[in-house]
Amino acid sequence: MKLLELSSPFNAKPNCSPEDAEVFFTKGKERQAKAICADCPIRFDCLGEALAYERDPEHIPTGVWAGLEPYERRAIAIRGARAA
Repeated sequence: MKLLELSSPFNAKPNCSPEDAEVFFTKGKERQAKAICADCPIRFDCLGEALAYERDPEHIPTGVWAGLEPYERRAIAIRGARAA
C-alpha cells in the first residue's frame, strides 16, 4: 500500500514518508503509526482523504490513516452520515 501524497493549503509537510508505509499497514504496528500521526500538521486533510477513499465500495478500509484505524474511521463516517 502506498501512502497518499497530501499537502495542506499552508504547504505543511506530513510527518509520514513513503519509507514509513510499512508501519501504517502492518498488524501490530498501529501504536507506532498513531504516534507518527499524533502531531501531524495535515492530519485532518489525511482523514478527509481516507474517508473519501473508503467511501468507494471497491476500496477495503485498511491501515492507520490520520492516526485512526479502520473501525475508528468507520465510526466517524457513520456519525457524519447521521448528521447529514
